[in-house]
Amino acid sequence: MNLPMIKKAQSLKLLFLITILSVLSGCVKRDDIPPRATEESADVVYAWYKFIARIQLRVDPQPVA
Repeated sequence: MNLPMIKKAQSLKLLFLITILSVLSGCVKRDDIPPRATEESADVVYAWYKFIARIQLRVDPQPVA
């Protein structure tokens, strides 16, 4: 009479196994990732801050820091 409990336990084990296998399959070392640059230009950062400053100047009321 415990047949539903056996099926439930087996399905939970199968779900656990599938989850573990899917997580482990994602753990692959990738060799095609480019190396990090040692020095980069900060022009993008300065342009972004200038853009945000232009937008914030027109905001009413001014944000309080």
